[in-house]
Amino acid sequence: MFDQHRLREMDSFPSFFLFFCCCCLCLVVSLQQVSVADGALVDKPSFSFSFDGFRKDPTFDSEFELLGDAEVRDSTVKMIPAKNSTSAVLLHRFPLDFGRKPSFSVDFSYSSQQGNGGIALMIAPANVPKKSFVSNHFGLSDGVFAVEFDTKMDSESQDPNGNHIGIDIGSSVSIQTFNVSAVKINLSSGEKLHAWVDFDGDLNILEVRLNTSSSRSRPSDPLVSYPIDLSGTIWQDAMFVGLVSSTSWNVVYSWSFRLKHAVPYMLHSHPLDPTQMQFVVHPRSKQQPFAGRQREDQVPVIFMALAFGAACGAAVAFLVLFAWSSTVERNTVAPLDGEFGYKKIAVVGVRKGLENGVTE
Repeated sequence: MFDQHRLREMDSFPSFFLFFCCCCLCLVVSLQQVSVADGALVDKPSFSFSFDGFRKDPTFDSEFELLGDAEVRDSTVKMIPAKNSTSAVLLHRFPLDFGRKPSFSVDFSYSSQQGNGGIALMIAPANVPKKSFVSNHFGLSDGVFAVEFDTKMDSESQDPNGNHIGIDIGSSVSIQTFNVSAVKINLSSGEKLHAWVDFDGDLNILEVRLNTSSSRSRPSDPLVSYPIDLSGTIWQDAMFVGLVSSTSWNVVYSWSFRLKHAVPYMLHSHPLDPTQMQFVVHPRSKQQPFAGRQREDQVPVIFMALAFGAACGAAVAFLVLFAWSSTVERNTVAPLDGEFGYKKIAVVGVRKGLENGVTE
């Protein structure tokens, strides 16, 4: 007779296995939700814009904002300093979501003359007041990243000369500079120049290139190639992007921007109100490059990944044991019902017949 207890255990297995699978599925869903919330494991689509010439029309007004002494004139954006202002800004109207591991490429053409200051690419948190963009040196304040093409030598900013490229993070003191005179380019000559700024978020490399209009092709070798982790500076969901002119006459002819793993922060027609946003701006040293924000918020993701791996291992072990147990059950001979016993049978004459070679 088969063991009824063993049969009951086998009958209950499908229900238990279904429950176990549901638990594993819930764990996977939870892990995916945490990953999406963290933003580190999910790639976002790219975002880009490109303007080769500017016109004051609804398309321009819907994407850009002019601050300070900036105006559209003759298919260009002219940034001419006035007595009541020190800077002018060409700003993308809506903040962008850079994500946790951003990569971006920027190129723009411009000319600079009559004054000291130059122009800079600026990326700033959306909670920084816009008025600060036109009141400070290239709009720099805590949390603002900039690549400046500076035509002024400022001893307080520790500038090497009045013709250099500088990388700034939250301070007018550049963490890296390059003397443009070394490649025989004068930033304030009024000549049309073309600049490229590229950041690789996977390799953490920032590259800056510069060329004259007569050689507009993108140089193969950058003037500046600087290893830096910007994930802790521009990781915030809402970041403004703009070109800032500081106390000098600048004209912008074209501007292209491409952001990888990011989307516009606001997808509706209403502009973002930065006063409604709350961000924590992490202080950084003015003398040392920023080394990157600690990823403490990724601890839950790591824990969930380890838990999921352990659950998968347990599931595999359970299935192996069950398969082995089922094999043993199939190879076991079941006992038969009924009584049995032993009976002695007497055999006579067999031995004698064998000796004579004859069996009866």
